[in-house]
Amino acid sequence: MAGVSSRRGALSGLALAGIVIAAGCATAPEDRRYPGSDPFPAAVDDRSALALDAEMFVGYAHQTRTVDGDEQSLDAFFIDRAELGAGYLAESGLGAELRLESVRTAEPGTYTGVAGNSLVMRVRRARGFWTGEVGAVGLDVELGLLTDPWLAALLPRFHLRATGPLLAEQSGVFDANELGAKVGVRLWDDRVELVLGVLNGEGRAEEELNDQKDLTVRLTVELPVARMGGEELYIGAHGVYRRGRVGPGAEPARNDRYGGALTLTHPDYGLGAMWVRAEGYAGRGDDQAEALEVWADARLIAGWLGVAVRGWQLDQKPAVGEVATRRALGGGLFADLDALLPGLARSRLYLLYDSTTADLDAAAVPGAAEQIDGVRLVFEVAGSRRL
Repeated sequence: MAGVSSRRGALSGLALAGIVIAAGCATAPEDRRYPGSDPFPAAVDDRSALALDAEMFVGYAHQTRTVDGDEQSLDAFFIDRAELGAGYLAESGLGAELRLESVRTAEPGTYTGVAGNSLVMRVRRARGFWTGEVGAVGLDVELGLLTDPWLAALLPRFHLRATGPLLAEQSGVFDANELGAKVGVRLWDDRVELVLGVLNGEGRAEEELNDQKDLTVRLTVELPVARMGGEELYIGAHGVYRRGRVGPGAEPARNDRYGGALTLTHPDYGLGAMWVRAEGYAGRGDDQAEALEVWADARLIAGWLGVAVRGWQLDQKPAVGEVATRRALGGGLFADLDALLPGLARSRLYLLYDSTTADLDAAAVPGAAEQIDGVRLVFEVAGSRRL
C-alpha cells in the first residue's frame, strides 16, 4: 500500500491533467492579494461587511514515476483542497473569521485514515481581530487560530496557489496555522509592517505540549516603484526570525527559523524568491533544513494569455547521516477566462509541466532515487460575496 499512498500524495503537486475550481474571498483594494488569503486585509476600508467565501481544488491527473529505473504511471481524479469561510468586520474595526478546509485523514506515507482515507473538514482559521489606526500608526491585533506570520506575508503575494502550496508550507518548515496572538504595526502609509507573534508552536494538529511559546518577528517593507497598465507595481522585502520549541517535557526540541524573501506584485505580474533556514525540523531538535523557492507569472496578452514558472529545493540535514535533497521545477501557460465567466473575481486555465526529483536519502523508498514527471491542465475560478 505504501506505493499507492506515495503516488496519491504526488498527485497534488505533479500530474498530467488537473482541474482546479476556486471560489475565494474578496481581494484587497489594490487587487494584489490572492483570493482566499484574508477576507479582511490590514487597512481595508470596507467596514460593516460580512464576507462569505468558498474555495475548492479538484482535478484529473496522470503522472509518471520512476524509481531506480522502474517506471509506474497513474491516472486519477483528486481533490487537493476545499475551503469554506465567513468573516465579519464591524465599523469599529472589530471582526471575527471562521474558515474550514478539507484534508485527507491518512498520515503522510500511509494509506489508512478515517473510513479508509476520507476527506474530512477541519478548522483552518478561527480568530477574532481588530484593525485600525492609532494616530499615524496602523495597528492590527489577532487572537485565536491564526495564519503563521511568515506565510501571512507571502501568501497574498503568491499568485500561483493553484499550482500547489508554497514550499514553506508543504514541507512543514512552517505550520500553516498556529494558536496564539499576533500584533502588527503599519507605518509610512502601510509600506512598512512589523509583526510580532506569540504562538504555541505545535501547529493546528496538536495541543500545546510544553509551556514555552514560540516568538516570531517578521518585517515587511513594500514600496510602489512604477505604474503599469493603470496599476501600481510593488517591490517588497520580507524577513523573519522565530525562536521556537516543540514537543513535551522540560527540554522541548529546538524549532527555530530565520529567512527572507523578495517579491514583486502587480495584478498582471508576480515574482518571488524565498529562502528559509530551519534549526530543528520535523520534531527533531538536532536536524536542520533549508528551503529555497522562486516563482514568477506574467500576462503576455492583457486579459487573456500569460506564463508561469516556479521551482524549489529542500535540503534536510539529519543529526547523523547525509543531506537529503528534493527538487522541483515546473512551468507553463495560463489563460484568463473572464470574458467567458463574467462576474467572478478570477477565472484562469493553466497548462503546466512539472518534474520532481529526490535523492537516495529523500525518496519515499529509502535507498532508491526517484523522479516524478507530469503535465497538468488546471482550471481556477475565484469569486466572493460581501453583504
